[in-house]
Amino acid sequence: MPIDMVQLLSEKLLLKDSDRLQAVCKPWMNPSNPIKEEQVWLMYCPKKLGTCEMYNPSKDKQFTLNLKKLYSNEPSRLLFSKDGWVLALQGCDKLYLLNPFTNDFHHLPILEYPYSYSGIAMSCAPNSSSCVVFAVVGPPRGEFTRIIAWHYGQEEWYHLEFDNNFPFPMADNNPVFINGKFYCLGRLGNLGVFNPEKNTWRVLDKPSPIYSDLDQAPEFGTEYCYLLECNGDLISVFRAVNMDYVRVYKLDRSKNMSWTRLEDLGDLTLFLDFRTSIARALPCKSYSNKLYLPRLHDETNTATFYYNLKIKMHNPDFKCLREPYNCVWMEPNLCSLK
Repeated sequence: MPIDMVQLLSEKLLLKDSDRLQAVCKPWMNPSNPIKEEQVWLMYCPKKLGTCEMYNPSKDKQFTLNLKKLYSNEPSRLLFSKDGWVLALQGCDKLYLLNPFTNDFHHLPILEYPYSYSGIAMSCAPNSSSCVVFAVVGPPRGEFTRIIAWHYGQEEWYHLEFDNNFPFPMADNNPVFINGKFYCLGRLGNLGVFNPEKNTWRVLDKPSPIYSDLDQAPEFGTEYCYLLECNGDLISVFRAVNMDYVRVYKLDRSKNMSWTRLEDLGDLTLFLDFRTSIARALPCKSYSNKLYLPRLHDETNTATFYYNLKIKMHNPDFKCLREPYNCVWMEPNLCSLK
């Protein structure tokens, strides 16, 4: 078979099948699979049932995956990604985990009430016995917090409710799991922490909120905020909906747990979305100091929107780009694909 044809076949296969194809004979070992070459992908589901698109902004690469399991009865809503897995909601009460690169599938227990949480996350891949799925919601002024959680092997969710020791108005962004705990970013810029081993929740007194109270914070719907992990540290991002401002902070543990404003990301690139945000150092330095949002051209489904933190400018296509239907940033877990 011509090597060009082998290359085309390799790009259409699941990663584990691509590896098997390359093991057939020595000449077939050279074709590469685009997933293995790039770190961060935007996964989104077009309206055509049974498929999803994978787009890599740093190399402007795109390909299609056939994922019938996303559409067994009705379209699914993508909620979160971690370790190559996607957490999705079907209907209003059916949560499940899917690995789009291997087609592995894992059902979670049916929810007692329709899903209406401000944030949801998992600790690690569901093939690990330490996997925990955690969702959180609270009232507008943050007087209390409601939590549901599921531990690997359990047959149902458990429900918890806590009175907050400090006001914690919930923001629409997903928690981050780090050092055995789930960290949540509130609208005021303060942090709430859930310990899944002890089933405890508290709002931290430090770092101090970026906004002193709700009267100082922007009106609901005029500002987005994101929380992400980077090399064991926490980074928060606040941006105006119209991109009038973008502010990036790093949690400085050496300065009494305070938010320190960043004007330069160094070699980091941030991929931001309320479902999943990712910080990575890409090989190409031209992508450093940029913050990418999941916005594409309607016609070509390319040219993701970015903001350059160093020069305080974004690419001129902001008004021409739209967020694709049902999307999430994700990274393949290559260790699980061997």
